[in-house]
Parts: sequence; C-alpha cells; structure tokens
Amino acid sequence: MTFKEFKEHSERNFLLENLIIHNWNKQKVSKILKIQRSHIYNLIEKYNIQNTDLPQSDFLVKKIR
Repeated sequence: MTFKEFKEHSERNFLLENLIIHNWNKQKVSKILKIQRSHIYNLIEKYNIQNTDLPQSDFLVKKIR
C-alpha cells in the first residue's frame, strides 16, 4: 500500500466513522471536524460513501464502548 492509498483509506474511514457516530448529520460533522459542509459532500462523493457502508477499522467499536 502506498502512502497515498493509506491516506485516502484513513480519510475515508475517519469521515465514515464520524458520519455514523453523528447519525449522518453532515452539518454537525462539518462543525466537529472544522471543515466546510460542502467539503463533506465532496469527500462523500470522492470516496463513494453510502449510509450502508461500515468503517474498516475498530475505532468505532472502541468509541461506542
């Protein structure tokens, strides 16, 4: 895995985890991550994130416990 692939994978999972934690409230996620809401939408499109996706890490499991 290249650094670029790792970075994109991490970014996708980080965004997805935050969307799930905050019930897909994009405005809330944008405030928490301190990025514009339009950027959230751009990232969702870039990584083809859907509300049926699950993160590929155990971060979310640790956060919920």
